[in-house]
Amino acid sequence: MWSGKVEHGLRLSDSLFAVSRIWGCIAFIVVLLLTACHSHLRAAALEPVSPESLPFTADDLDRASLITAVQQSLTALRKKSGTERLALSGHQITASQVREGLELFLSLLHEHDETDLGPALHQHFAVLQSPDPVLFTGYHEPVLNGSLVQNERYRYPLYRAPDATSDGAARALSRAEIDGQEALTGKGYELLWLDDPIDRFFLHIQGSGLIRLPGGTYLRAGYAGDNGRPYRSIGKLLLESGKLQPGSTTTPAIRAYLRSHPEERDEILFQNTRYIFFQLVANGPVGSLGVPLTAGRSLAVDPTIYPAGALAFIHTKRPVVTETNHVTWKDFFRFVLLQDAGAAIKGPGRADLFWGSAAEAEAGLMSQRGELYLLVKKSRDE
Repeated sequence: MWSGKVEHGLRLSDSLFAVSRIWGCIAFIVVLLLTACHSHLRAAALEPVSPESLPFTADDLDRASLITAVQQSLTALRKKSGTERLALSGHQITASQVREGLELFLSLLHEHDETDLGPALHQHFAVLQSPDPVLFTGYHEPVLNGSLVQNERYRYPLYRAPDATSDGAARALSRAEIDGQEALTGKGYELLWLDDPIDRFFLHIQGSGLIRLPGGTYLRAGYAGDNGRPYRSIGKLLLESGKLQPGSTTTPAIRAYLRSHPEERDEILFQNTRYIFFQLVANGPVGSLGVPLTAGRSLAVDPTIYPAGALAFIHTKRPVVTETNHVTWKDFFRFVLLQDAGAAIKGPGRADLFWGSAAEAEAGLMSQRGELYLLVKKSRDE
């Protein structure tokens, strides 16, 4: 099921040599066309690996956060129809299969400690892996300065989503039209105002954030929709234009470039035409699965490849930032839950780890290759 082959060009006799050559060429061309048309599907295939080779006992975070994240996924999955189909690397799996796997995993966590959890998982779960290394980046819930009242300091608005039916044209405006030409200004869509345009842009990237009001209280702004335009990475833009060097397209480096080149700022930011609209939310941050994210445990992946809400195990490196801002890198292994998605997270080779609130340093530096292993509950006949 996970692999296949094409055979063609069998020579039946010397008298049919010319004919077989023709059909062989035709078959070769067909294979090339199919390869070109479906390369994205082939590249998305996950490969089975032996669970015995994985150090499930090496999880570097506390078990309480893992249990919380599992319970959040279960909350979302129990609201779905058991027969709802979820993507699994070009195939499908039902929501009930994912839910049953998490329920089993949760019971195993309660029954076993770190020393014997591994064998229990080997017995009950199959493991699938992307054939190529996965690029892990990080995101966080930023804390920004804002106000419910516009003034000289707070003059960069966050907007509510225009109604797609009654004001579809406003909802489809580009970043340059909204922030540059102020096309929505004064139309009643302002939710609140921030004090920094670069912070506002990166809030759009993160999707939610805590807003610190002048009196010291906090509000949470969460994702409420977008303008439907494609996402474009300004880090990639700065790299391609030679303004940043390979390996330096981290969030801190991008921020530093924008602040040191204010005359270029808007031109660069407007290259990402995708625009995010916000709403005030009580809890969060909430991922695409519809449940609050758990710091260090929630992972954003491509939901057309990996089943939403599922359990995975990752191995990569994380940044360790000292008090003197010196950065070192440390290997880690960890269970995670697939609870979010993102416009920049496409294909089996991308994943984005949620670091929590006010964790900008670690999240912004995170950009490391690693491995992602999807755990799928075995069927009774396996």
